[in-house]
Amino acid sequence: MPRMQILSSSEQGAFDDPPVFDFRERKRCFDLPKPLLDIATELRSPASQIGFLVMCAYFKVAKKFYNSRDFHSPDIEAAAKLLGLTGSEFSPATYPKQTRARYRKLILDFYGFMPFGRKARKDLIAEIATMARTYLKPRLIFDRCVDYLIQRRVQVPKSGVLLELIRSGLQARKVELIALMDVHLTDDARALLDELFTTPDDQNRYRLTLLKKLSQSARPTKIKEAIADFGTLADLHNQLSDPLSALDLGAAGIRYFAGSVQRSRLFQLKQRADNDRRIHATAFVAHQFYRTQDNLIDLWLSVMASFHAKATRDHNDRLLENRAAQQKQIKSVINDLDTSVFGLLRDIRGVTEADGMSDTQKVSTIQALLDKSRSGAFEQLKDDLSATARDECWFDVLEAGSLRLKKLTQSHPSRDHV
Repeated sequence: MPRMQILSSSEQGAFDDPPVFDFRERKRCFDLPKPLLDIATELRSPASQIGFLVMCAYFKVAKKFYNSRDFHSPDIEAAAKLLGLTGSEFSPATYPKQTRARYRKLILDFYGFMPFGRKARKDLIAEIATMARTYLKPRLIFDRCVDYLIQRRVQVPKSGVLLELIRSGLQARKVELIALMDVHLTDDARALLDELFTTPDDQNRYRLTLLKKLSQSARPTKIKEAIADFGTLADLHNQLSDPLSALDLGAAGIRYFAGSVQRSRLFQLKQRADNDRRIHATAFVAHQFYRTQDNLIDLWLSVMASFHAKATRDHNDRLLENRAAQQKQIKSVINDLDTSVFGLLRDIRGVTEADGMSDTQKVSTIQALLDKSRSGAFEQLKDDLSATARDECWFDVLEAGSLRLKKLTQSHPSRDHV
């Protein structure tokens, strides 16, 4: 496997090189306490005095020491100006390693810092091991290591030292997980994981690849495939519950290893050691199992929203159809009222006002007219209005839609992942 790259070459160079100041930053950084200036003036040579103040300014900002060959010329001039000297009086060649080591101790003592020694290294290794268990990104671990050392008032070493400690800590955690996997993974579970890196007979893609993507489509066929995928993942997750419990990856660890699987190509995963690859696959199964649950809930909410919108439209359409029929019936009733009611009243009034008829004849005639009256259209309208008031068509629409929803969760085609 290639060496883990935590910092790019430019980032590593920027970390190991002295900071670059603008005019205001330089003025603030070289505003050094009088005791440090007094120490500088007591040194023997101008080169030592200038070099000491530049080291003080850099340490004030970065809590690190730098090679004198990398000192920036404007910073050398600023230190020389504080001492009433010129920058030309400083030369890295006249600033030997032993002298720099002595000055480092003076600066550390003044600021109350410790050198990065055995104890600091041991404490940092323990801190890296803790961070490795939380599966922070390596770059974030690097930044936190720097903060950890500064908070504990320890000199920050060069980037190479920190990077090697981080790589070693992450590798130690990986070795620990591989050992756990070797103990707790059964032969059946091992075969199950290895099968994810094979291709089904009827497809040219790996089984693991088929489980990588989640469909957001609300089409019935896609939903059925999503349900089939969830069934596959649920079965895998159940069979891998013991190794998952033993690894104790937590949510962060599952995301960490699953993310590596998502980003990697299959040939890259297959190049890993067997148990290392199985750790990644186990975490991927757990991660996809949880993601698929969330995805199915999202799909169900989307389907239900579409279902409700369609049911509302269908219900409104039925109401419009019923309203048109009712308006037609109302027009028919009005015509019936004009003929069978108001026309009847007019006929009765004509009978009552007739002079040539006896009262007995008038009653008989009126009775005959009443027997001819019709109220069928009016009774039908009353029944339709009563049905509309009960709004039974809404439940009919819901029942028809529910049958379509039921088909989504019934027999579905198997994706044949495992």
